[in-house]
Parts: sequence; structure tokens; C-alpha cells
Amino acid sequence: MNLIAMVIGWGVPAKFAKPFLAIMGVALLAILFFGGKALYDHSVIAKHDAKVEASQAKADRKADNKAAEQRDKDNVRRTAETQELKDVQAHYSDPATRKREFYRCIRLQQAARANGSQPPACV
Repeated sequence: MNLIAMVIGWGVPAKFAKPFLAIMGVALLAILFFGGKALYDHSVIAKHDAKVEASQAKADRKADNKAAEQRDKDNVRRTAETQELKDVQAHYSDPATRKREFYRCIRLQQAARANGSQPPACV
């Protein structure tokens, strides 16, 4: 009866004190239940997001490694092709022949690059 007296002291009429306490009790239980459910849902979502981010980071590292390997291959190819063009320039003394062989070497390199084969030796 102590709670009823306290509620009546707040200004609730005596005949509504018990129903008021019952409604407030149900409301408090509902708030606690849904608050707990929201916290649980939040933790489940956070765990799922962490798993997704971890798998995405793993995929990103794999893609970065693959891109780095491709850059290394491209740099080796570019160095070899540049050296072949320099060798063509140094090998031929006649300017017309040098120019013709230089462009022939470029065409061979482009064809090899398009086919995915190794850069050709032009000299």
C-alpha cells in the first residue's frame, strides 16, 4: 500500500492509483524488454559488421598483392622493351634504317603485349 499512497501523493485520484501502477509496471517491463532487445540486436549487427569488414580487408590485401605483382611484371616488361629500343638505336648507324627498325620493334612489342607473350628481341 505504500506505493499506492505515494502515487496518490503525486496527485493521482485514489480510484486510479492501482490501475496507474499496473500500467506503469507494464510500461516499465516493455521498456526494459525492448531496450534489452535493441542492445542485443546492436551487438549482433556489430559482430556481423566486424566479420564483413575483416573479409573485405582480406580481399583488399589479396587484390593489392595481385596488383603489386602485375606492376612488377609491367615494370620488368617496360624495362626490357626500353632496352630493346635502345639497342636498335645503337645497332644501326644509317638513320633511315634505324628509324625503320625502331618502328618495326615497336610494332613487334605491341603485338607481343597484345598476345600476352614475352617482349621480342629486336636486334
